[in-house]
Amino acid sequence: MQKKTEEVLNKLEDNIVNGNVGASGFLPSERELCRLFSIGRGALRAVFDELIRRKRICHIPGKGMKLVFQERETSVFRKYILVMPANGARTGEIANILCGAASAAAAHNAQLLLFSNKDDFVGSQLAALLADGSCDGVIYLDRFPKAISDAMERTTLRYVVANLEQGGNIPSVRVDLRGVGHVAGRYLVEHGFRRIGFIGGGPNPYIYTEMMAGLKGALAEDDLVPTKELCVLFRDSYIPTDGDRAAESIIANVQKYKGECAIFAGRDHWAKRLWDAAVRQNIRIPEELSIIGYDNVSWPEGRYIGLTTIEQPAFKIGEMALELLNSAAETMQPVGNARIQGNLIERNSVKSILF
Repeated sequence: MQKKTEEVLNKLEDNIVNGNVGASGFLPSERELCRLFSIGRGALRAVFDELIRRKRICHIPGKGMKLVFQERETSVFRKYILVMPANGARTGEIANILCGAASAAAAHNAQLLLFSNKDDFVGSQLAALLADGSCDGVIYLDRFPKAISDAMERTTLRYVVANLEQGGNIPSVRVDLRGVGHVAGRYLVEHGFRRIGFIGGGPNPYIYTEMMAGLKGALAEDDLVPTKELCVLFRDSYIPTDGDRAAESIIANVQKYKGECAIFAGRDHWAKRLWDAAVRQNIRIPEELSIIGYDNVSWPEGRYIGLTTIEQPAFKIGEMALELLNSAAETMQPVGNARIQGNLIERNSVKSILF
């Protein structure tokens, strides 16, 4: 390589190492670089070939040359966007996912920006906004409607859905919901229960049907099935008062079994409904009814009252989502998937009836 080209290569590498290539990680245009270094395009392309050989840059068709991130070797920030959901429900869960993503971003010397999704048409607009390479990836939370999915698939923008609670082969981090149901079922069986129920449902029935399937599988290992009169699963939309009535109905049936039944609540807020109904009907927990929940988020007071639950690992979900994006950006590969387990937190809402 000619001496001039070597000088340009050294200067350009210095710029990369010092982070002077712009927030997107893309190098300036060939015209600008030729003017900056006073060389022709042939010499510049020889520099590019050498940097590609050294795995310092890569060519993105239609967009140009982009820096290949190498940890601790450059101060260039990768930039990721986390799309906040339109509604403000489940703020504790979302906050923990956000903290996990932010922690992973800091570990990788990356920026995490928040995008407020005030409408649900963010897919096409966000994709168009970021298609120029000004972002290395996007994290969505929970919901991923088909309209957004279709819009993202028409771009080369990487994305992942954190805490995906729907079916489909989508780049995502999701809790093993069948596994959650299985853990709850085995926990109750191993504490001696043979009459086991379930309560859950709401705007997104997918998570509850998955949990119920896991619960059935766990009970089947001991030739048991869920006790019909102790089960309520809303598969369609429901009115909250319907949930309260369902809890009251289950508690009324509990009185038949003299402390030998237990309920798995598909969310801690369902456990709260059961708990409140039990208090109204003078049913003692866990002496006359054992309850195990899921999430450790939706009923904060439950942890102080003593609710045994399977924790939704929200921090880990956010952390893993960022890790998947960053790994894909480093390797120039598609974004992968991750399935993680819930964590059992034992308190005192489940008793043992083994003799």
